[in-house]
Amino acid sequence: MRGEEPAPFDVREELRSLAVPTLIVSGVHDFFGGTRWARLAHEIIPGSRLAVLEESGHMGHLEQPGEFTRVVAEFASQWR
Repeated sequence: MRGEEPAPFDVREELRSLAVPTLIVSGVHDFFGGTRWARLAHEIIPGSRLAVLEESGHMGHLEQPGEFTRVVAEFASQWR
């Protein structure tokens, strides 16, 4: 209905059932989600890994490409 607030998008409970390797990469200066939500997801997702990019915002792959690539490559190398 017009003028109504949309239902909130909250899938935190569903995250508990993830059974795949999960890497969460977050930039300290990310104003969209930031490390608060990344840390929460990390706590919820079983066996997840968290990488925090200290000099990045939402675009870590552009703002810290070397560190971003290292983190992703290190994570991916475990699944060869």
